[in-house]
Amino acid sequence: LTPMAARLATRLLGQCPTRLRSPARWQSAGQETWSVKSFGRDEEATIDVGCWPLSVAAGWAHAAVVGLDGHGGQQLFTFGLNTHGQLGHGALSGVEEKPQALDVFAGKEILQIACGRAHTVVLTRDGVYASGGGYHGQLGLGDYLNRLEFVKLPLSASIKQIACGWDHTLLLTAEGVILSCGWGADGQTGQGHMGKTCVPTQIQSHFTARSISSQADTSFAIDTRGYVWAWGNSEYNQTGIPGDAPQLLTPTEVPIEPHTLVSVVAGGSVSVGLRSDGTLDLLGSGLEAALADMQGVTADGPYARLAFAQPVTHVCSGGDYFYAVTKDSMVHAFGRTQWGVLRGHGMRVPPGRGPMVACGFDRALVITGSGR
Repeated sequence: LTPMAARLATRLLGQCPTRLRSPARWQSAGQETWSVKSFGRDEEATIDVGCWPLSVAAGWAHAAVVGLDGHGGQQLFTFGLNTHGQLGHGALSGVEEKPQALDVFAGKEILQIACGRAHTVVLTRDGVYASGGGYHGQLGLGDYLNRLEFVKLPLSASIKQIACGWDHTLLLTAEGVILSCGWGADGQTGQGHMGKTCVPTQIQSHFTARSISSQADTSFAIDTRGYVWAWGNSEYNQTGIPGDAPQLLTPTEVPIEPHTLVSVVAGGSVSVGLRSDGTLDLLGSGLEAALADMQGVTADGPYARLAFAQPVTHVCSGGDYFYAVTKDSMVHAFGRTQWGVLRGHGMRVPPGRGPMVACGFDRALVITGSGR
């Protein structure tokens, strides 16, 4: 990686700390090699994308990697299950283990990538693109058809963040308005009903959102005042909202003091909130299973506090397991142990904030270095 490319990566990716950001370590990249490791299906593999990995995202059984080539340009690679066109390669092909670059994003500045069960959404500087399964309207293209290649969404609003559940998509506008589309069987689209929506539609709320997140069938938002809101599947109390309602059809305020959480990620039966002090709040009735392999941590009813030796800077969810990155760039994995998805525990990621880890249903991805 040339000094010019490193400076360009810093300029392009340093604008949004919660999305892609270039760690300072890459400016001396000649001394160490960073690669993508995959853990799952009882195997560990190195994913060769042929350039410097910047960010990763994982869905049900497919994944995406943004890389930086030696000329300072970005490339998007996809691999894994391709039953609905979620890889955007132009054809259905079963499983593709070798990452393939997508020409449609050549020369574009990629800000964020997100993967659902069978669809992929990409946020670029010039708009939002989607490919894959559209059978529930989750592509936001006005119909219920699958797409084998990435298509740009016809949006009039400027989008600053995207999030995918298994079968729905959330979009956050620059004005703090949340749009949603896709399957709403558990209320995860926040539209007040359990039907499908194929056009990105504004969620009616009384707050201005600062950030959004989603996983499985549960969605979260944090507003500009620091309050947390949740909607979707709540049958395991994973929303942190008291009561017996199995679904929340519209955004509902989580009873927690404002500015307590800086981010929150949903899981299948457990959700995890990142507190401003770098500790984690875990909530939901699946805590006992999620914490089964963690020493010195006990659940108090539906809640638990989890702390590591260093503050946590980033956390992501694979549904029933989680990866947390601490300030010292170490990866901590906990939750469901099936298929060896937790084997990324103890790895080291490039220093800095950003999605250097990703949790899918059947695999976890970690950007790590040769000197781990």
